[in-house]
Amino acid sequence: TTRDGYRGDALNRLGDTAYADRRFEDALVRYNQSIALGGATQHYAAYKRAITLGIVGQVSEKQQALQQIVRGGVGGYQEEAHYELARTYIAQERYTDGAAELERFVQRYPSSSHRAQAYADMGLAYLNMGDKQRSLAAYNRVVESAPQSAEAREAMQGIRDIYVSEGNVDG
Repeated sequence: TTRDGYRGDALNRLGDTAYADRRFEDALVRYNQSIALGGATQHYAAYKRAITLGIVGQVSEKQQALQQIVRGGVGGYQEEAHYELARTYIAQERYTDGAAELERFVQRYPSSSHRAQAYADMGLAYLNMGDKQRSLAAYNRVVESAPQSAEAREAMQGIRDIYVSEGNVDG
C-alpha cells in the first residue's frame, strides 16, 4: 500500500541518518524494518543493510546478503550489489571467487559505470592468482574501454610491471 511505501521510505531515511552518524547498529535495525515491510523500498534497504554489515565486520553475512540481491533478480540494486560482492571477495583475498564474479559482472552489465574499474580489479585478481596472461588481458580491456581514465593509468602500470617481471622490458 501507499502507506507502507511511505513508512518504508521513512525507515530508510532513518537508517541513512543513523549510518551517516556512524550508528551502524541503529541503521541495521531501520533497514531490517524496511525490508520486513516489503514493497519497493525494501530493495534499497537490502543493499544498504549489506554494506552496513560489512562495516560492522559481519563480512560473511554481507556476502550472503549481496548474493541474495544478485540472485534475486528484482529491484534496482543488482548491479551495485554484484560489483560490491566481487570487491568483497577480492578484499578477502579470495581472488578466484572475485575474478569469477567480476567476469559475470562485466558480461551482465556491459554499460556499467564500474566496467573499467571491474576490469582493473580483475587484472589484479588474476595477477594475484599467478595468471599473468589473463591479468594482461583484463588490464588491456581497461585501457581499451576507458583510455583516458585513472583506471587506465593504473592498468598501464600493471601491464608494465608484468612485462618487466618477465624480463620483457621492451614489451
